[in-house]
Amino acid sequence: MPASVASFEWDYGDGSTNTTDWDGECHNYTADGTYTVTLKVVLTNGCENEYSAKFGIKIEKFEPDVNRLTDTVLCMGQNLVLSNSILGGASYKWELYDADKKLIGVVGTGIVQNIRSNEPGDFYVKLTITKGNCDKESRFIKYSAVGVVADFIPLNAVQCVSQDTVYTLNLTKKYPTAKPSYFWDFGDGKAANCFGYKQNCNRDSNENSQHFYMDTGCMKIELYVIDRATGCTSTANKEVSFVKPEDAIFSPNGDGMNEEFFFEIENERMYHLLVYNRYGERVFDTKQLQVGWNGRHQNQGKELPDGTYFHVLKYGYHCEKEDRLAKGIVEIVR
Repeated sequence: MPASVASFEWDYGDGSTNTTDWDGECHNYTADGTYTVTLKVVLTNGCENEYSAKFGIKIEKFEPDVNRLTDTVLCMGQNLVLSNSILGGASYKWELYDADKKLIGVVGTGIVQNIRSNEPGDFYVKLTITKGNCDKESRFIKYSAVGVVADFIPLNAVQCVSQDTVYTLNLTKKYPTAKPSYFWDFGDGKAANCFGYKQNCNRDSNENSQHFYMDTGCMKIELYVIDRATGCTSTANKEVSFVKPEDAIFSPNGDGMNEEFFFEIENERMYHLLVYNRYGERVFDTKQLQVGWNGRHQNQGKELPDGTYFHVLKYGYHCEKEDRLAKGIVEIVR
């Protein structure tokens, strides 16, 4: 307040006055109407003056009325559906907080909002409604994402059949009080439907598992998890692939045994086999899976000499986007 002012009075026109705040504190009106606001000033020299102005006031009366104000428990991955009544000219902001009520971020701005967590834990949701210059907040709504979300990594996921074992590393996410049970299905009908970590089983109930495949192509591994505490379930699928080279030594001598060199691959998307001699000259080239190398130049003309050759196999499975490359040695022994 300036030193020349001895006293002042704000009159807000609704029966309220203010003689302590020179800047005219914010005033909350409780009813619609037109109000005359007057500032009266008395100076130290005895002079007095006043100024009046009229204001139209419209009270925005609204409160958040979220459809679900009770604590909610859902399985991870399920939608928590929240909504509020439609308010003309209003905007909405839904915020998600962690268990300590620290803001994670804004999750939506709609009247109806779906909230879903694929992470276990306890969360809080709050709605802020803005209409004009007014903001109204709902109370915190507690939301618990319980149960399990199945996940795993197949180790040795690309391998030669009958040579390596596929191991699974379980990465299932669990709520702290979850009691998970695991069920593995390796999709291999030739394996026994037994149980046990150290056996070649088609199905297994251990947290981690392993499997020894005997077929080529793409195989699907499925992990099904059930939380005995809540009944929540989750399934994860991953695919592994196998290629089986035939004998790296073959004998194209006309006796009907081991006459061709080729690869066995199932569910192939792309196949390209090339064979080179020790001088780097290409002696065989095919993109047809059913065509093997018979030991002749491009499968025609005279026989190539016994000895060591080099093969390059470019291939890809339908279950994979990326192409693969395999290199090795093949010998002709007649």
